[in-house]
Amino acid sequence: MSKESVGRSAEVEKRGVLVVSFGTSCRETREKTINAIEKDIESSFPDRAFFSGWTSRMLTAKVRKNEGLKVRTVEEALEYMEQAGIEDLLVQPTHLTDGVENRRLRQMLEASSIRTIHLGKPLLSSEKDLENVADAIAHTFVNVGEDEAVALMGHGSPNSENTIYLDLESVFHRIGHENILVAAVEGDPGIEHIMKELSARSVARVRLAPLMVVAGDHAINDLAGDDETSWKSEIEKMGYETETYLHGLGESEEIRSIYIEHAQEAECIK
Repeated sequence: MSKESVGRSAEVEKRGVLVVSFGTSCRETREKTINAIEKDIESSFPDRAFFSGWTSRMLTAKVRKNEGLKVRTVEEALEYMEQAGIEDLLVQPTHLTDGVENRRLRQMLEASSIRTIHLGKPLLSSEKDLENVADAIAHTFVNVGEDEAVALMGHGSPNSENTIYLDLESVFHRIGHENILVAAVEGDPGIEHIMKELSARSVARVRLAPLMVVAGDHAINDLAGDDETSWKSEIEKMGYETETYLHGLGESEEIRSIYIEHAQEAECIK
């Protein structure tokens, strides 16, 4: 994790910036994604002391135990900052959407004793965001052939329709990338959407990639795993060749710049 910085003046010491992530126990992808986002945001706000926190208590405990890293949950980070005298806090989540985790984060911030808090938006929060993210991802797959498709796996929310993923897919198609498909591992649209769209196309090969900040457990197991229910297995059963691209969105400089922009435009919530 990025090392927490301490301001040199009393004014800076009262101002903080907090990057909030779900977290991951996969060290390699964490260093390339979450840590990279934290480093870029810390550099973009040199007048603020830097902090980080994870929303997953399970992953926080696991990484502490297995790696000895001094990671904090969001609750612990807020308590630490309150005791340290932070009075003005800027918070930027690395979440993709305004889902359960992001709404829970907002509630925690509103209940905090920190006097002034600004909260940046998740990655996919506007039509402009969808266009910028689509451009960044399309650039990654610029060499996809006419007989190939790209299947992107988002996280999603169970028992709900994740319309933001279909919105992003529509943007891909509008800008000329009709073979880039988007679905979620939880909720609708799911793998069935990908399978239906593939059946309507003349493709022989499918590239599988996570639409997630980190290429963690979901990418390794649910997307690219050998289990018969993984996307890789399901798509191969249909007769397609597959290729996996296990890189999180946080590895992209273009994606990280969107988070920085959202932090710069953060809304005052208290």
